[in-house]
Amino acid sequence: MEVLSIILSSSLVSGIITTLIIQINNHRINKRNNYHNKKLQVDNFFRNISNEELLKLLNDWHDIVYRREGEELKIDDKTLLRRTFFYGSAETIRRLSLYQSHMYNSKPEDQGDIEGSARGGVLITGVIVSLKKDFSDENIPIEYLMKTYLPWYDEEFDKEVKRQIKFFNYD
Repeated sequence: MEVLSIILSSSLVSGIITTLIIQINNHRINKRNNYHNKKLQVDNFFRNISNEELLKLLNDWHDIVYRREGEELKIDDKTLLRRTFFYGSAETIRRLSLYQSHMYNSKPEDQGDIEGSARGGVLITGVIVSLKKDFSDENIPIEYLMKTYLPWYDEEFDKEVKRQIKFFNYD
């Protein structure tokens, strides 16, 4: 009788432990699936709602870079920053904050030298290529875009641009 009691007890305990392990495992799987589903829903929402807005935003940043010297900017910078914050990815916002910090802290005399020019160019172009990545999931090297709007881009400037890219971790 005692042997039967031990067998029944151990069967009961192993059944409880097995059920508990299965429940914990199912809970983890459900939690992970819910997390991924939520992330996909948020991503899908922003892709559907913000694609047009993201395209407008990308065009506005493009207009900043490609405007002619002396041409007045027709974009409200505070609205542009707010829209970039709203529609941009975490990486875009990181780059936007670096750009804003640079613009706030830069001195006019820093803009004329090669380092200041490269830094400013890398920071603004970094925001644009990040928005392009958000919009189309394409990675465009910063140097390629800078070469399209800086006709005087040369080897010396390219070395400084690459140094700035590395410095700001825009690889």
